Amino acid sequence: MAFRRADRSDYHRLTQIWEAATRSSHAFLETYEIAVLKPLIASAYLPMLELVVHLDDAGTVTGFYGVDGHQLEMLFIAPRCQGLGVGRALVSHAIATHGIERVDVNEQNTRAVGFYRHLGFECVSRSATDGQGRPFPILHLHRKRHPAPQAVGRSVRPS
Repeated sequence: MAFRRADRSDYHRLTQIWEAATRSSHAFLETYEIAVLKPLIASAYLPMLELVVHLDDAGTVTGFYGVDGHQLEMLFIAPRCQGLGVGRALVSHAIATHGIERVDVNEQNTRAVGFYRHLGFECVSRSATDGQGRPFPILHLHRKRHPAPQAVGRSVRPS
């Protein structure tokens, strides 16, 4: 699996992936709501984020993530590639490269909620509305901290 930073030349493809993935996973959104959001993706949301794309063996962009600091702001996978490990690979890359600790997810997107929980995120709070004030509850997830492994047995000092 290959990754690279995205730039403005990728925005059209990323918007296509966003729309297809949103239509397949956000059944709670009406068609007109997606139509309103779509032009904002490339003009307002993508430019605000550090973006990384996943490339398949043919060099085709199949998914992407966007981060702001330690917050995963976007993760979208082309529907034909969902369930093939692309999302897991992108999140692992985001954690390793950007130290991702947090992600917000629509509560009604139960597949995404389960996906993030499976990857070790837990819900720490909930907002009744999304970032635009619409009645779509948002779960605020943080990556679980695993304690450092404890040494087993007694310690031996070198002599």
